[in-house]
Amino acid sequence: MNATERAIKQEVWDEDEGCVAVACEPEIPEEFYRHFHNCAVILARHYLSLFFEGKKWHSGGPVPKALLYSPQIVSMVLNTTQIEGIDGAYELMTRRFNEREKYPEVTDHMIYVLKLIHECEALGVPTCFRGGMLLASLKFCQGIPLHGW
Repeated sequence: MNATERAIKQEVWDEDEGCVAVACEPEIPEEFYRHFHNCAVILARHYLSLFFEGKKWHSGGPVPKALLYSPQIVSMVLNTTQIEGIDGAYELMTRRFNEREKYPEVTDHMIYVLKLIHECEALGVPTCFRGGMLLASLKFCQGIPLHGW
């Protein structure tokens, strides 16, 4: 068996007959994983661009592309589930809005979170990217530091 035909063999056992089948799973080349990761980064950047189009940076103006496409933000979008994003957003917003009385107009943090999740859905942002989008929105549009993310 040459290098390209290498396979991981797994025997399937039957209690009475012993080995009845051998399943072969081909090895996936390392280059596939690099290509897959690059495609995921391109998708994340596309949806970041779509989601933040027309949104204002907390300091005014559009969110700078260098910040929006930074490795930390792209990684957060790729690696944060929707539930983790909602939990993190709630924790961050509760901490910020409870500490500062100058935000009396924000009475229900979760309405804001749900609005952003619904916006992601309307834009076609995949569910697996929505948690990271939500946290990126808090960072860029609300100016909330993402300590620990």
